[in-house]
Amino acid sequence: MAFLTSAHCTNEENYLFQKFARILGSNNVDCPSFYEGNGNISGVEASVGSAGTTNPFADLLNAEFIIISGSNFLDNHPIVSRWVFEAKAQGTTVVYIDHRAPSSLLLCDRFLQIQPGTQAPLIDGMIAHILEKGLFNKQFVKEHTSGFEPFKKTGLKQSLKNSEKITGIPAANIKEVAEGFASAKAAALIHAADYSHLYGNHDHTIVNLANLALLCGQIGRPGTGIFPLTQHSNAQGTYDMGVTPQALPGQTDLKDTSGRVAKQWKVKSLPSKEGLSFPGMTKATKTRRIKALFLMESNPLAESIYADQLKKTLKGLDLLVVQDSFLTQTAQQADIVLPAVTWAEKTGSYTNAERRVQWQTKIINQQKDILPNWQVICRIAKKLGFKKQFSFSNPEAILMEINKIVPSYKGISRNRIKKIHGMTQPCPAPKHSGTPILYTEGFTTPDGRGHFMPVSYDKKVEKPTAKYPYHLTFGKRSMPPTMVPKIEHAESSGLFVEINPKDAKKILVQNHDEVKIVTKAGAISA
Repeated sequence: MAFLTSAHCTNEENYLFQKFARILGSNNVDCPSFYEGNGNISGVEASVGSAGTTNPFADLLNAEFIIISGSNFLDNHPIVSRWVFEAKAQGTTVVYIDHRAPSSLLLCDRFLQIQPGTQAPLIDGMIAHILEKGLFNKQFVKEHTSGFEPFKKTGLKQSLKNSEKITGIPAANIKEVAEGFASAKAAALIHAADYSHLYGNHDHTIVNLANLALLCGQIGRPGTGIFPLTQHSNAQGTYDMGVTPQALPGQTDLKDTSGRVAKQWKVKSLPSKEGLSFPGMTKATKTRRIKALFLMESNPLAESIYADQLKKTLKGLDLLVVQDSFLTQTAQQADIVLPAVTWAEKTGSYTNAERRVQWQTKIINQQKDILPNWQVICRIAKKLGFKKQFSFSNPEAILMEINKIVPSYKGISRNRIKKIHGMTQPCPAPKHSGTPILYTEGFTTPDGRGHFMPVSYDKKVEKPTAKYPYHLTFGKRSMPPTMVPKIEHAESSGLFVEINPKDAKKILVQNHDEVKIVTKAGAISA
């Protein structure tokens, strides 16, 4: 069995969903949204101890230097970009790294237009220059990090010349940005939702940015830090609640050696083997390793780049259950469709991209005979014999159990977060005021140090061929996934293509023409 949920569900819904999966004996629980530009949040966990942004967005005003890496930052992250504009207006230097120009060049002082998917080797070049010239924060590295010597050895093997060759950015420009970041009193790194991960180096980028922050001591203080941004309303909370095949809620190890989670859930044991990720589930359904799939407000046939392949594999399942408020593309393939309430009919908590937990009270009542998602899960679980594990009277009661399971949410209650319009986790005690800036007193890794993690650029990425002569990169419309219409024709999908005028002239394509885009993964008109 496997379980897929959505980053639009509340913390309470996602907590119960993954609990249900694990009590049934499966760690095959994931969120497809993490693979559509949201994989950033867990990328820094191994380096510094926790997943998510290190500082609040308003703290960008305290930065002297900001580097933005990612895809289409202005359109994908309008709230954060507002803080960047304000910081720049008061004198902060802003560098923007992307393969496409921002919709407004007023955003930055310097724009580095890289080849698609080459952020990681660009950061490699910066790190190599900082190491070679001794510009790194030697005291911070000595007192607060581990793994520096092997990292240094790997870093010095890189060269500005090689970085220039891969990225297309002149070495002099890379030097300038590296020196500006290293010398700033406070510098911040923003990594936006990135849809160019098909080029093989998406995961390396955020790890390399963490390396850069540790190297220069630009973390744990106002105006510094790493900002791995997400696009969905509760991606951070979804991860915190344990919607991952790699960890239990609160980033607890799957082995749970103390048995703390199992005892709280009133079960003898929990599965300790790492489960399948969403891409792994797709392959496993094809080989019949996965025979049943339960989806809650998740519509991978509309959201996933592998939709064509996935649609074929779903037909081979013994059982497909979809719980959703719309009859989505995925729901149309289901054996059983369970109703769900919309966001305006929900009560529960959400954790936004700066780790702020907020409480939402339903705005309108749901339709007659439609149960909230958490009640549906509880009813199914009780029918399967798990009454004592799923006897909750309301979302507040679920949050009270979350307080016991997730250490960083221990001090978070409905009344507290409603009274002050949200609280930033970690909040480890009922009277704790929250933690806007992480790592002010050390890292949350087992040894309390930041870990350097050498990465290498994957040179075996797809390159244009005679059959597929163009690079295809992705952006995303600001429309809730559950509202995306079935894509059959360009006029109904709202999709559009931007192509270099010279290339368009070669293939006789004019403005507003409809074209068919063909890739190895599938085809679509736009």
